[in-house]
Amino acid sequence: PLVIPANQTRDFTEHFALPAFLQVSVLGVAPHMHLIGKSIKSFGVTPVGDTQNYISIPHWDFHWQGFYMFPSIKVIPGGTNVYAQAHYDNTVANNHNPNNPPQDVIAGEGTADEMMIVYFIYTAYQPGDENITIDSTLLSVPGPQPYYTNKPLLSVFPNPAREKLNIKCFLTGTQQVTVDILGQNGNLITTLYKGSLETGYHILEYNLPELAPGQYTLSFRNGLSSMTEKFLIMR
Repeated sequence: PLVIPANQTRDFTEHFALPAFLQVSVLGVAPHMHLIGKSIKSFGVTPVGDTQNYISIPHWDFHWQGFYMFPSIKVIPGGTNVYAQAHYDNTVANNHNPNNPPQDVIAGEGTADEMMIVYFIYTAYQPGDENITIDSTLLSVPGPQPYYTNKPLLSVFPNPAREKLNIKCFLTGTQQVTVDILGQNGNLITTLYKGSLETGYHILEYNLPELAPGQYTLSFRNGLSSMTEKFLIMR
């Protein structure tokens, strides 16, 4: 289990055995930890013993994370053992430690909890995938648009929610944002946040007001665009 006792450091390893019949084409990866995390990497060992390196982040920054796209598609053979290794520092030496003095930290969705995840963006392999170039800087013709644009990435959890609501977002620049809860008719119920957020990745945590059970809409506006996510409240 993901448990980091107070005033200690811990190393963890995750393992997934890709089924022998399944060969996949990977476009990119997205490691995810919170504030206690210090470093994370992922690699694979193929059935013939070759090592494939997917990503290595020696100095983790919670406020700047996202999807990291490969220059070209990386093919993972069936039967490959995929690993992730992460280091956590739950001591006063970690300037990002949310607790002072340090407290025991376990797995959870709150920012003061911890996670160890490596997302893979993949699809089933098709012949020729290994020749596909993703990085437009390697091409002599205009390539695809950057993965992140001026539109924020947004997700809401847990969903359904009860007492608390967490909002994950990624901003490509410091922006003035407004976060509202809307009713089923689009009417404003309450404003959760109005102010400035810096460039990078954020998790906003809120205690929900006394709202009746039902469906609501979270509205996230940053002056450049507006995004919405529907969620349920259950009591």
